[in-house]
Amino acid sequence: MDFDVTFLKSCMAPLGLGQKLLVLNAGSSSLKYAVFKVANSALKRVAHGIAEGIGTSTQASFKHNGTPLAKTSKDVDLPDHRRALALILEAIPKNDIVAVGHRVVHGGEKFCEATVIDDDVLREVSDASSLAPMHNPWNLLGIEVSREVIGCPQVAVFDTAFHQTMPPYAYMYALPYSLYENASIRKYGFHGTSHQYVLGEAAAALGKGINETNLIVCHLGSGASMCAIRDGKCIDTTMGLTPLEGLVMGTRCGDLDPAVPLHLINQLDYTAQEATDLLNKHSGLLGICGLSDNRDVEAGYQEQEPLAVLAKQMQVYRTRKHLGAY
Repeated sequence: MDFDVTFLKSCMAPLGLGQKLLVLNAGSSSLKYAVFKVANSALKRVAHGIAEGIGTSTQASFKHNGTPLAKTSKDVDLPDHRRALALILEAIPKNDIVAVGHRVVHGGEKFCEATVIDDDVLREVSDASSLAPMHNPWNLLGIEVSREVIGCPQVAVFDTAFHQTMPPYAYMYALPYSLYENASIRKYGFHGTSHQYVLGEAAAALGKGINETNLIVCHLGSGASMCAIRDGKCIDTTMGLTPLEGLVMGTRCGDLDPAVPLHLINQLDYTAQEATDLLNKHSGLLGICGLSDNRDVEAGYQEQEPLAVLAKQMQVYRTRKHLGAY
């Protein structure tokens, strides 16, 4: 789980030895988690796992990794996120948890750091859901379920927060300024927790302070983005208003002529929702060669399957293009 849990310590009162922090990453059909224990001045991961296939009838499973004698992997009934969280708390007694951290994809312009969750924060996250419809509603559900079940402080860390240091000339689009003023249309960037974590690890490995570290960080997976960092601060990133912009991804198209979705709607009779689904769920590597997993595409590339070769060449070309710009 790409999640820098030190934010929890900055939001909570001083933590005592042995106290535990739970981190949740709620998706549409999965609930990933990790438990960290306070050991001296550090946080040590003591358990992690995933409940996946939530809401499915045949693919639901629960995997828990704790001590070597406390590992679980089994098929289970997971009708909803509440049942998933209940299974997690059976493996990790909730009485041991003093705080819960939640990964939230989109925080808009409101949040530039981790924030203790209250009703106002929930409203802001809900308002930002239109900008991340595939993520924020599930993040919200994870928070709501956790607040119901675990009676301790809840903290949100936002994928967008790290990118709030971008200058206006980098995050603005060349659209009427009123769209920014009235509808908050701008580049936000995502994967911020991952980029920030890599920054910290790279700075430590180089023996540099974070504020004197310049990097180009690549988060390459089914969702992919790059981040240009100067003096420890983000100055540009490839994702935009939503996670759709930028690199070629597993199922997302990345950069394209903005007239393409208009052409789909106006000339090819797509609805707006069909165009949105096409660009987010049926494009990228999947759209080109029928495979969304990088490992499968690379295997096809090694076998010189023409469309797998094309998909990999497009992916690498787009990545090199942004790398050169940064």
